[in-house]
Amino acid sequence: MCRGVMATEQARSGRMPVVVCPSQLDFYLDQQESHKQVLTLYNINDFSVRFQLLSNAPRRYAVAEPEGLLKPHSFTDVVVRHREAVEGNVGRRDHLRIIMCEEGGRLHGHRDVPATLRPARSRGDEPCSASSVPLEPSPGTERQPSRGAANGPSFAVVVVALACLVALVLPLEGASSSSHPYLQLTHQQKLIAAYILGLITMVIVRQ
Repeated sequence: MCRGVMATEQARSGRMPVVVCPSQLDFYLDQQESHKQVLTLYNINDFSVRFQLLSNAPRRYAVAEPEGLLKPHSFTDVVVRHREAVEGNVGRRDHLRIIMCEEGGRLHGHRDVPATLRPARSRGDEPCSASSVPLEPSPGTERQPSRGAANGPSFAVVVVALACLVALVLPLEGASSSSHPYLQLTHQQKLIAAYILGLITMVIVRQ
C-alpha cells in the first residue's frame, strides 16, 4: 500500500523510480573476466517490489536470477554473462530492461541498460603491466606506500558508504507511520544516496 504524499502522487501516475548501477555494461572481447558483469538493483521504497530482467537478445546473455523480490530499502546484485563474445558481435549494442513493480499494487517502472561488446579495453582503463616503467620520485622525496592497495578503502569512503546506507533505510517524506518526521527523506535524496553508494561499490570492487 502506498504511503505518504509522494507515494500517493506516484500511485496516480502509476510510475515508480528504478535505480540501477552501473548505467551501462561494457564487455571486452580480449578480456575473459569482463564477460561477466554485475548489475546492482536498489529498492528505495517503503514497500516490497518485484523485479524482472529482460533483453532484446536473450540468447546472447545469461542471468543467474532474472527475477525476484526486493524488500523495502534493500538491494541485490544480478550477474550478467555475455555468452556470444565473438568478433562478429563486436560493436553490437543490446539493451537489458529492468522492470520493477509494487508487490500487490499498481506502481511500476523500468530502466534500460545498454550492453556493448567492445574489441579491447582502452589503455587508460588497463592496469599497469609488469613491463611498465614507474615514475621515479624527485630527489629528496620519500616513496610513500599505497595505503589504498594495502588497507582497502579509506576511512572517508567507508563513512560516506555508511551514510548512504543509512539514508536508504530512513523512511520516505510524508510516511504516516514514522514517529520522527525530521528523519524523513525525499525520493530525490534517496536516489542520490543510491547513486553515490553504487559508485563507491564499483570503486571498492575494482581495487
